[in-house]
Amino acid sequence: MNTQEPSPDSSPDTPALGDAEPVWVPGYPWWVRMLAVLHVLSHVFGPVGFFVLMAVAGFLSVRRRGVHETVIGVGTLALACPVFGAIYRGWFERFGRRHWPDSSATASGDQRTE
Repeated sequence: MNTQEPSPDSSPDTPALGDAEPVWVPGYPWWVRMLAVLHVLSHVFGPVGFFVLMAVAGFLSVRRRGVHETVIGVGTLALACPVFGAIYRGWFERFGRRHWPDSSATASGDQRTE
């Protein structure tokens, strides 16, 4: 007697090959999604870049016993980090509104293929 149990793959709850769920396709190109990731990361990179570069400028100032061109350059870069992060965020938000004016949290342009 062969009392073999049915395999888990042949259960009635397993969908057939043609009964697959719809596939989610994002409504934005990959490069726009990458710009969106950079938008979020700019909230971190601005302040972290400021504090790290100011610490480097302070260290160089103490080590070289005075303010030199390198210290001024690194300090200027430190000030530029949050400024350019804010400029980038503003540009990206205007870019998104210009190219996708009807997008919102509820209607993001996502599509489902069936």
